[in-house]
Amino acid sequence: LPSWIQTQLQDAFVNLSTEEAVQASRRFLRLMGQPFNKEDQLGLALLTREHVAKLVAQNQAELIRTGGLLGSGVGGPGLPTMPVGAGPTTHVPYGLTTVNQPRVVSTATNFK
Repeated sequence: LPSWIQTQLQDAFVNLSTEEAVQASRRFLRLMGQPFNKEDQLGLALLTREHVAKLVAQNQAELIRTGGLLGSGVGGPGLPTMPVGAGPTTHVPYGLTTVNQPRVVSTATNFK
């Protein structure tokens, strides 16, 4: 097994017989097969309106801080950066074609 899996294995689950491994797997699958309580997932897997509003505010603050323009030269991780002042339909690295237009950011949170 890869080292990242081996580091997560507990000593109690190493060198098991086939029957013991099957029993441990059954216990694990029974535990994982239980339904989730919605209240327990709020803030972890589910976001409340307050969480969404906070994330929108953070994103807007970041856009204001960086200028919020497509051609700002600021790219996220794994994203190509676009040259500052690139004209409309400019050929940039990675074969992308950009059109410099102002970004529209909506603060509407009309969730139903």
